[in-house]
Amino acid sequence: MTKMMRGALRETRRLGVFQPAQIRRGDAGDDIHVLDVSRTAVLAHSDDPPEYGTACSLVLCGQEYHAHVAWVRRKQFGLRFAEPLTGEDIGTFIDGRTKLIEEGRRKILCPA
Repeated sequence: MTKMMRGALRETRRLGVFQPAQIRRGDAGDDIHVLDVSRTAVLAHSDDPPEYGTACSLVLCGQEYHAHVAWVRRKQFGLRFAEPLTGEDIGTFIDGRTKLIEEGRRKILCPA
């Protein structure tokens, strides 16, 4: 990725969130936390981050977003979406009205 391309990515507005989610790579899935979101990417945290370049899906509140790992730094990593998010998609990440959904032993915050 060129310096100009990185700059263009940074120009998109980023919104701070703290949402539990899951990243899926093939049949494997890992719990992560999304720290911020823009139309084109998310910043996420995981105790076991995926490798750079990995194709994956981000699953949040039953919605699946295809992406790839754009960078990894320690336990944080960036996911670049295959298609830009819509306003409704971003609402899934940031809607302040939430409900608690029990999923086995895990608890996930999702928009109401």
